[in-house]
Amino acid sequence: MFKLSFKYFLFVFLLIITCGQVFAEETTVLPLIPDLQNSFPHSRYRYTLGGRPAIVNVITIEEESPYEVRLAFGSRKMRARHSVRYIARYAYAGVNAQYFKGDGTPLGLSIVNGKLLTGPLFSRTAFGVTEDEEYKIGEVSLSGRVSISGNTLPLTNINQPIMSSKGAYIYNNLWGRYTPETSSEYYHVVVKRGRIKEIATGRVRIPAKSYAVVFNKKQLKKNLECKARVRYKYTLTPDIWNDMEYAVAAGPVLVRNGKKFIQNQRFQNDIFKGKAPRTAIGFSKDNRLIILTVDGRQKGVSEGATLSELADLMLSFGAYQAMNFDGGGSTQMVINGHLINCPSEKPARKVSNAIVIYRK
Repeated sequence: MFKLSFKYFLFVFLLIITCGQVFAEETTVLPLIPDLQNSFPHSRYRYTLGGRPAIVNVITIEEESPYEVRLAFGSRKMRARHSVRYIARYAYAGVNAQYFKGDGTPLGLSIVNGKLLTGPLFSRTAFGVTEDEEYKIGEVSLSGRVSISGNTLPLTNINQPIMSSKGAYIYNNLWGRYTPETSSEYYHVVVKRGRIKEIATGRVRIPAKSYAVVFNKKQLKKNLECKARVRYKYTLTPDIWNDMEYAVAAGPVLVRNGKKFIQNQRFQNDIFKGKAPRTAIGFSKDNRLIILTVDGRQKGVSEGATLSELADLMLSFGAYQAMNFDGGGSTQMVINGHLINCPSEKPARKVSNAIVIYRK
């Protein structure tokens, strides 16, 4: 009877050790770049994740710290791409943030200085900062309507690629000089001072301090007329996101209410499969910010992390809520002008935007 109990105890003990192996295998504190010693709340580690090495860089910002967190683009042209080092050139630190298309279009919600630049896609997870410098992670959606020449259309999105023939899309000059390419089944309507200035069936130039509406013709019940009035309005859900000073969407979520929680939100399979360079952001219950990168695709040196391992890392640093940012060749962390991680692409990939940290 004693032998059976001992074997059972030994089995349970080994099971616990195996489940915790992600962090029990090896953790080594690595030296920092000499110029960064004692100058910023940053740490560097070598982990063994699933039997393979991984170099991890972590920034932690306490609630009462002299720093503030923002979303930044490299220039006023929203679709221009730059390295994180360039985007964070006036900041203490920066890390890559949002997914983007090859032409630089940021994919999903982005808010800067309280202004909505791009609308959310597929109600994906976003990170936000309120005016009171409280952090938020959650799913965000947009709803609204466009009244145009006696027609009312649902507002599908703002400054985002056309992914549906239903509803209308709004584009302002933050998007670029011209509306996106479409088939001749779409109207491209230039609006100036609240009235229709131009109606076309192909891309049109977007005037400064104005916007264009793009939608499928089949939705119209009344014909368009030049100089007809146009109005649109929208709201973000949940309502708290309408009051965010800064916000950026990526995903998937990694930690929810202190527990690992990974949810597919219509992402490509390569985001979920295998080890890769990763970037994550989260915060603790007491509003301590945690930003983390894992270098990858460097055999024998740093081979990256799975999403599950990334979630475990964020939990180990005290995250109560956490989410994944763009990774792979985009993963970059910059402190005081130094690129402190080792990106898998050289030179460092140009990205759409970055989370940056300034001194208050």
